[in-house]
Formats: sequence, C-alpha cells, structure tokens
Amino acid sequence: MYSNYSKKLMLTTTLYEGAKETLEKLSKKIKLHIITNGFKEVQLEKLNRVGIKKFFDIIILAEDEGVMKPDLQLFKYALFKAKAKANNTFMIGDDIITDLLPAKELSMHQIYFNNTNKNHDYTFTLEVSSWKEIDDYFAKIIV
Repeated sequence: MYSNYSKKLMLTTTLYEGAKETLEKLSKKIKLHIITNGFKEVQLEKLNRVGIKKFFDIIILAEDEGVMKPDLQLFKYALFKAKAKANNTFMIGDDIITDLLPAKELSMHQIYFNNTNKNHDYTFTLEVSSWKEIDDYFAKIIV
C-alpha cells in the first residue's frame, strides 16, 4: 500500500523543458542508465508515466542493491552492470553530494544540472541550467 506522498510522486508528469527530446536523441547514439535512491515502485511508475523509461538500458535502484547514493559501491556496481569504464562515462545529476562527488571520485565525467544557479565551490566537467545545454554539449562530442 502506498502513502499519499508516494501516490503523489507517482502521478508527477512534469519534466524539465527539453529533457525528453534530449534523452531520445542521446538514446539513439549512446547507452543511457539511471542510478536512483527513489523507491522502486514510485521511480518505475514515474519513468513510465513521463514516457522516458524506454530510453534507458539499465535502471539501478538503490533499494534493490541495499546501498544508497552517494555510496561508491553503488556507482561501481552501475559501471560493472553497464560494462562501462569510468573515464568514458558521464554522470548527469542535480545533487552535488549524492550524484557528482562520487562520480568525480571515480573519474567519471560530471554534468551538474544546476537549474537554480546554486553557488558552490566545486569544478565539474560541465555545469548547465537547461537540457538544451546538455543537448548542445553532446551534439559537439558525439557524431
């Protein structure tokens, strides 16, 4: 049985502008994966509801693995599962602590989705405030 909060999360159908289009383009050129701390049923339903689950080859759910981001074991497991090398992998995240610092520690490229222009003292591979910027960046590096 789901709490009212969980039900509300599942019904969320809003994506950032350009997210779906960028994911669709990228999924035709590279493999996309997700690492999430969200509850399994909620996350999978949300991905289905907003129509983006089909773009991802692998979905790593912390709940299934017994560890949560920012635990490096989860990131290492995701790399293993995806048969990917850290230095050829990009982590796009909106949370410095749980998404980007672990990726940086493992030598993954980091893209900070900072759409609220939070001030910080970190340096990442790329910092963006929109999905269009992500789309433009990958258009330059992926043929």
